[in-house]
Amino acid sequence: MVLPGFILLGFAVGAGVVSALFLVGGPMAVWIGASFPLTLALFAVVSLVAWVGLRRMVGLRTGQVRRIDKDIND
Repeated sequence: MVLPGFILLGFAVGAGVVSALFLVGGPMAVWIGASFPLTLALFAVVSLVAWVGLRRMVGLRTGQVRRIDKDIND
């Protein structure tokens, strides 16, 4: 139940960064805004980096391995 929200949070961060870049403006925003594929590539890269960062901060910690010793069908 938490997984879709966790994955979509990476996309939200990517969209926020790209929209903030366009909101602030400047030469970088004009250069990227002129090309739709560059905008999508920037969104994808920022989303992936945000997702990996969130995974490292919030994801499964080392030593937290789930072992199932009992089968529900037994």
